[in-house]
Amino acid sequence: MQTFLADWKKGGKLHAASIKDSNFGTLDCLQKEERLDIRLCRARKEEAATFTVTNPDLVRPGATWVFGKVEAKVVSVRSNKVVLNKPASIEMTKKSAVQKTWCCDSSFVAGKVQDFWNSFWNAQRRPEERWMRQISQGIPQQQIFDAEISFHELEYVIRRLPLQKARGMDGWSNVELRLLHADEIEMLRSLFNQALHTTQWPTALAEASVALLAKVEQPAHPKDGRPITILPTIYRVWAKTMAQKIFKNIIGALPKDLFGSVPGRSTEDAAWELQATIEEALEEGSALAAISFDLSKAYNTIPRDLIRLLAERCGWPTKFTDLYLHALSKLRRYFKIHGGLWAPTYSQIGVPEGCPVAVPIMIMVTWGITNFIAPPETPNRMISFVDNWTVLTPETQTVVAILSRMKQAADGLALILNPDKTKVLATTARARKNCRQSSFQDEPLNVVSATQDLGVVFTSTLRCTASKMNERLQGNLSKLDRLRLMPWAASRKSQVLTRVVVPSVLYGSTFASTSKSFVSNLRGKFNVAIWGKQSQRSHHLAPLFGTATEYEPFFIIFWSRVRTLRRAVARDQDNTLRRWNRAINNPKASGPLKYLFDFLGQVRWQPLADFQVQTAKDELSLAFEDRAKIDERLHQEWLQVIAQAQSEKDGLHMIGAVDWCLTKRLRKESKQAPQVLGSFTSGAAIFSERKKHFLNEQEQRCRHCGGWDSQRHRLFECNHLVSCRNGLPIAEMSQGPVLQNERGLFKLPLAIQEWYDHVAQIPWPAFATMFRETVHLFTDGSTNGLDVLPKSAWAVTWAKQGSFEFVEVDRGLVPEEQTNYRAEAFAVLAAIQRATHAYLYIDNLSVVQGLHRLQSEGWNEVWWSNQAEAAVWRRIWNCWRTKSPATWVIKHVHSHKELTTASHDLEAWCFFHNDAVDRRAKLANADRPELQVKLYKRAVQEYRRLQHTSANIFQLQKNVLEAAGTNQNDNQALELAATREPLDEQGSQATFVVQTSHVDFGASLMCPRFLHVLAGFLNGEWTECPAGISICELYMAFVEDCGWLVPINVGAWKQDQLPLKWRSTAPSAWLHETDYAELAFARQVLSKQITTHQGNLALGHGPLGTTVITSYLVSRVGLSNY
Repeated sequence: MQTFLADWKKGGKLHAASIKDSNFGTLDCLQKEERLDIRLCRARKEEAATFTVTNPDLVRPGATWVFGKVEAKVVSVRSNKVVLNKPASIEMTKKSAVQKTWCCDSSFVAGKVQDFWNSFWNAQRRPEERWMRQISQGIPQQQIFDAEISFHELEYVIRRLPLQKARGMDGWSNVELRLLHADEIEMLRSLFNQALHTTQWPTALAEASVALLAKVEQPAHPKDGRPITILPTIYRVWAKTMAQKIFKNIIGALPKDLFGSVPGRSTEDAAWELQATIEEALEEGSALAAISFDLSKAYNTIPRDLIRLLAERCGWPTKFTDLYLHALSKLRRYFKIHGGLWAPTYSQIGVPEGCPVAVPIMIMVTWGITNFIAPPETPNRMISFVDNWTVLTPETQTVVAILSRMKQAADGLALILNPDKTKVLATTARARKNCRQSSFQDEPLNVVSATQDLGVVFTSTLRCTASKMNERLQGNLSKLDRLRLMPWAASRKSQVLTRVVVPSVLYGSTFASTSKSFVSNLRGKFNVAIWGKQSQRSHHLAPLFGTATEYEPFFIIFWSRVRTLRRAVARDQDNTLRRWNRAINNPKASGPLKYLFDFLGQVRWQPLADFQVQTAKDELSLAFEDRAKIDERLHQEWLQVIAQAQSEKDGLHMIGAVDWCLTKRLRKESKQAPQVLGSFTSGAAIFSERKKHFLNEQEQRCRHCGGWDSQRHRLFECNHLVSCRNGLPIAEMSQGPVLQNERGLFKLPLAIQEWYDHVAQIPWPAFATMFRETVHLFTDGSTNGLDVLPKSAWAVTWAKQGSFEFVEVDRGLVPEEQTNYRAEAFAVLAAIQRATHAYLYIDNLSVVQGLHRLQSEGWNEVWWSNQAEAAVWRRIWNCWRTKSPATWVIKHVHSHKELTTASHDLEAWCFFHNDAVDRRAKLANADRPELQVKLYKRAVQEYRRLQHTSANIFQLQKNVLEAAGTNQNDNQALELAATREPLDEQGSQATFVVQTSHVDFGASLMCPRFLHVLAGFLNGEWTECPAGISICELYMAFVEDCGWLVPINVGAWKQDQLPLKWRSTAPSAWLHETDYAELAFARQVLSKQITTHQGNLALGHGPLGTTVITSYLVSRVGLSNY
């Protein structure tokens, strides 16, 4: 069985499934409706209604009878008398009623499902020819692309197939396809191209199974099921290859407001564009109306005649169109009912939703509708995401006309508009009033002040809203509770939290208010999920320093907002800049920019014009600054502003002076477990289930020496822990700052700060052009010094091809952050400034790849803004783009190679000059001003002193934490005699057990697999333990052995109640709960009451024979095989 450890290495799919809500399963049962002839019998007032029926055999107790709008349950059936659970009413006087019963018959369920989907796939309603031609003609004619698949195109798709996908009915899996050799891929390519030439898709590759997943808890109708079509694997590979060809052909011509499945245009991009437009209108006070539309069963209702016309306009070759439509016509869908496949269902309309080609088809339909509803000559815009369309118009009086036009187009194409999701939003009171007074098809318009779409909230009110975020948090509390109960290490919990829970909770946070109280509430719930309810920790410090993975919600929300802003800048910088500046000058409305500005205020950052923000130190550009620089500044000022509220607590009065980067670096170098150091940082090293001010005087004293218990007392004063201080300079350490000694937090020494300030003043290279002709330039960077305090420099040399003579062009020092990658980039910047055209020889492969990307794709703000040293690369591009970068030659040279290892003269020449420029860069690094040398030496000395001090502090914290264990006020343990036998065959020796009088075990613990382990123990497979063994121990051994874990089976055990074998390094990494207190150790051998689903069995005190218990397990649970 796959263990959780192996699952974590493969991505943690089981970990995520363990905390997610269970789904509703498959659609295996539907409601059956029958009309019954009935007659109401006389009855007293308020007495249950009684009826006589002509056919009592059809009536079932528990069935529902429907009388118009009144429903009642059948209580009993005797002869032809039926009693309901409600008294008689006027609606029950009718002579017939509809009976609803649950039916699981496969034929009935399959028949209902097929009839329902046939109403879409083989509908009688047909599109009109004139409407199809009008919509398709709105798309500009595209060039016809080559539909033949090349070997490289097919290999590219196959090598990138996801592994975790279901096997198709053709018998192939993605794993098997990825193992194909080149000859086999070529055979598959020949098959696809042969099908293209014949326009006939193979019959054997036209079968698909359809699993029906329930969308509601009790599905009563086929519409309550979501069909998941599993297409043949070979077909999916072909369709994916062709979809890439289609996208490549149309991507450049798509409207800018078309989002969804379009590369570089995500859901959040569509949400930003829509809400930012509404926000801008509100700030201007101008009228704007937004009409939202949604298609029902969009993919399943697209006419195939329309597909042919759209394909012709989008450059599909005729043979490919014929082949694709032929494959759809031959596709046989087999509904999976009760584990079996039902009779095949064919379709004449629509495209399968799981087909890769269906995605560009939906885009093509939306493209045609966009040009029809919002042509370029009108002020209207249509922002779309797949089948979700929103039309924006400043002419609010045309709302009814737009509704009518959309309805005509949908009816003409035989598409289905969902009337419940057709809503109108207006930005001014007059426009809203006019819309409410209007009607469409004799129905009043659904005018709203806030609409929920794309999973986020769009509001037209002048106040902020956080309703959606609170709803999301409430919907994810069950995940946080399950995560809290998991017996995983804190480090793994934090990773599961950030991977699984955080994206679900904070989706759409860019478009909603996230106040300081909301962030604080979220921080507290995250901490409880990681450390448990009774773990009293500093909620501000635990997310930063408690584990290796940070989970502070403030930073997650901040980067979500900034990331969306940067994508908007990359799409349309001018419009985004205008909106930013207007939001600063006239912040009236609520929207993504207003929410961002309010959020920045929590760290006292002031938004300025042109994407700038004023921090406590200087100005930063949220749109263009390096992410690492912003992140460092944000952490530092968050500590100074947000965590400053904690300064009144013991030992935290100087928290604002802590340097986040230095502290993280020293912790990483110590190689101590993050949860060990985090226990002291967050104040949880001394565990208590209550806050300190709730403890009485006795509970606040050390159990060993009677002194006041505190972290400082345990570290430096308690005589019981004197062995933990052996070999450490305790006298010197105890004189250090409180935050340094007790929390492991460090201030930045003045000497290091002076070094940082000095290198920040080094000027960037700015040279005039020196070479007008083509030249050969070698670039290199050099870095030396401490890993944490490096010194970097760069150099550029000129060489004549074939000659071993060279000339130094430029050399210099790297400003600000010192890294070798940065030095290499600065050398390239200088070389590009000096030449109009050149051959560049670079030994850093990452820099070479970056230059090649600029040559082939140009500047992509979305991609580059997330790369290291984006500011340097931006300056390289701004200089290079004026010099025809595509004509430059960029070559990668292997560094530090001997000339004798060269395979030819050109390679030897490259080796020589690369070594020469490397020497010049090292010379530049060594030839520093005297002041820099002095500052660097002082910084290194200070860092080494701090490094030594931190190593001693972290070692002392680890020793104390391991020796002290948990709080002295926890349940007192009963020491075991040394002569007691070990608890298992591996020889782990328990040092204590907790005596309990009576223990109950929930039915959830007695799962069949665990009973197998229990039976194995009772049958003598484990060593008998006179000292006693608990179900807790057996369960832990079971989890360790097979990796099988279910959330409801997991208890939370206190640290001092666990065998040594399963103890965590840090006591606080284990949960401290009372929900499963019954899992404490018992002194008696299995003297427990085991509760199963079948009943109870009391086990007596003292030694027990295994025969009786084993026979019970065999007879009641069915473990005869064990």
